[in-house]
Amino acid sequence: MVLRHMRHMNRNGRELFITAMCIFLFMFLLESLAFRFMGDDYIYSFMWEGHSMYVPLSENARRIDGFGDILASGYSYYMTWGGRVIAQMLAMFFLWIGRPWFNLVMAAGILLLLFSIQWIAHEGRITLTLRPFDILITFLCFWSFNINFSGTIVWIDGACNYFFPLVALILFLLPYIHQYFMEGESRKSNYFIPLMFILGVLAGDSNENTICWIGLSGLLYLVYYGKRKKVELWMAAGMAGLAMGYGLLMFSPGNVIRMRESGETFQFLFLDRGHLLSLGFCFLVQSFLWMYLWKAFRRRKYLQVKKYGRHIHLASWFAVMSILFNLIMLFSPESPFRAAFPSFIFLITAVMLIHRVTQLSETYIVKAKACRILSLLWVLYFCFTFSTSVVQYYNQRLYMGNIIRQAESLSGKNQVLKVTEEPDVLKKWVLLTGMHAFSVPVEKDVNHWMNVAFSRYYDIKGIYREEAADM
Repeated sequence: MVLRHMRHMNRNGRELFITAMCIFLFMFLLESLAFRFMGDDYIYSFMWEGHSMYVPLSENARRIDGFGDILASGYSYYMTWGGRVIAQMLAMFFLWIGRPWFNLVMAAGILLLLFSIQWIAHEGRITLTLRPFDILITFLCFWSFNINFSGTIVWIDGACNYFFPLVALILFLLPYIHQYFMEGESRKSNYFIPLMFILGVLAGDSNENTICWIGLSGLLYLVYYGKRKKVELWMAAGMAGLAMGYGLLMFSPGNVIRMRESGETFQFLFLDRGHLLSLGFCFLVQSFLWMYLWKAFRRRKYLQVKKYGRHIHLASWFAVMSILFNLIMLFSPESPFRAAFPSFIFLITAVMLIHRVTQLSETYIVKAKACRILSLLWVLYFCFTFSTSVVQYYNQRLYMGNIIRQAESLSGKNQVLKVTEEPDVLKKWVLLTGMHAFSVPVEKDVNHWMNVAFSRYYDIKGIYREEAADM
């Protein structure tokens, strides 16, 4: 049936379909080699007990076993630990139904994100007439410049906290961007009102460092169209949903408890070594994309600004938001690399908008010959890093799979499982995989909260990692 359908597609459609399927299969293969990560993936497999996640699970901890458990656990989480209740309930759902379903949804979600970025670049139009090269170049950016790939794409809880909320945010922005390019003349059906409200709630209850800026921009957007008397009900409904979701996120009673239990103290600005290194490393890895935008800015007079000004202005907005998403982390006690994921996606979107302008104006930022050489090098980079990532993921799966099989064999026997340290080869793959490698070691302390969660999951007395020198 697929072959019959492809015969009826035009050449561009066939190439787009093949490109999309290759990306889907690449990512599905990589996801399928991963497993339930130590720590959060085991914690959120259980009913939330109403205490700090850094306190080991009790002996009576009960595994989640249905939608009712997810709802009850989500409520307890919201009241006692944090406001990202939608993300954590989604993680609980995937951890309950199993990793294979997550792998399928994740591979499809990556495709949806890539297409959505291109839909934004194509004036907010949802179309399947995209150039396969555009989808491929978006994917190569997505693959190459994420400074915490495994933490946002492979790790179940990380993906539910960063990837899926960002997809909801990009989809939420699409109608507003289409309206912007249509100069307020686009009319939406009534079904858009509840749809935009729901998308707004999902996008709003996502990441603290993104929605404040999106909300401010959205308010200015409504004021702009309000003065021209072109505000439609779906626009206001979407922003109301965003405000509700953000309120749900920020005013969770658990946020205060979490700060106290984590030992976090309020400080206006964090300019310590850790924050500055995190910020600097993010800009360093993504410097190629920033150089492209800077070069486009310098050549803006050749890009027919009067004709394609909306594309350029929107690209500037995405670039500024990208910077602000990262800078606001200087006000947060922690600045993990995975927190830069929303900034990273907005940066790619800005680049794709400028790329779209170069196509429309037939004025290229990078010379054709240089572009072909860079594209070839980029494809070779992907082939090398993807291959080494598959090998590393496979070796990591063998290592952790052996531990899991031992734990399953000891289930219910009241015995402690002693595991060996990760092989050195696993620690040396990070750079060879282009930072796509991951490591989820067992802790040395048998009473560590991550080890205890693993033990409760497999019903063993305990687990710990022995030092290499002790072997």
